[in-house]
Amino acid sequence: MKKAPVTYLRYGNGTETGYTYDPARRRLAHMHAATATGRPMMDNSYSYDGVNNILALDNAAPVPVNPLLGGSCSSTFTYDDLYRLTGAGGLFRGKKDERYSLTMTYSPNGRILTKDQGHDRKSGSNWLPQAKTTYNYTYQ
Repeated sequence: MKKAPVTYLRYGNGTETGYTYDPARRRLAHMHAATATGRPMMDNSYSYDGVNNILALDNAAPVPVNPLLGGSCSSTFTYDDLYRLTGAGGLFRGKKDERYSLTMTYSPNGRILTKDQGHDRKSGSNWLPQAKTTYNYTYQ
């Protein structure tokens, strides 16, 4: 007998999380989490392709007031014909806006050949590359 999916959790600290699922595919469609005071921490929506690879994740949670952390974010994902991750990109809007990009290539036998990752932080109207988390790797 299959277990019913989790639709609601309340933790000891008062945090509550609710889950809804796509009825046809039984995939997570939406997750909402709030603190004990009712402040939204996550308001995630998910979308998938025909073989259940995640294509997008969007978090519509608002940016909280100082000094709390958090904000909204969105990510998209692409795959090759063998369902390997080939690209990802996203944007975070919070106290500081940030974005990332990822591109990967593979050998015919499935090994990663290259991984290029970019990470930028917004400063005024400019996007500044973040050296510690931006790189281009070629694997041998």
